Amino acid sequence: MRSELTLFQPHPGTLYSLEVTSDLTGATRHSILVYCRQRLIEPVFLPPFGVMAFDEQAIRAIRQIERLRAEFDLNPSAIKMIAGLLEELHRLRTELAYWQRL
Repeated sequence: MRSELTLFQPHPGTLYSLEVTSDLTGATRHSILVYCRQRLIEPVFLPPFGVMAFDEQAIRAIRQIERLRAEFDLNPSAIKMIAGLLEELHRLRTELAYWQRL
């Protein structure tokens, strides 16, 4: 019998605690906090005490950051630049798709 690893896909609209986010992404809690401080990801702060939580977009971004760090040994500044370029690429692809439908 063949067993396959299934990557957990975060659900839209669901928020995850720092601990769960660490488990889902493989990033340490410290690394996630550093990514927040460097504005590579943006947590959601839950009332009334401002508890930090992470959404689907943050989970995916952390996974991408961890992959870039592991594969290319990039520093946070380089990762931030690449993340910005990837965002711009996504925006341009979306705009191109819009214009192609017209």
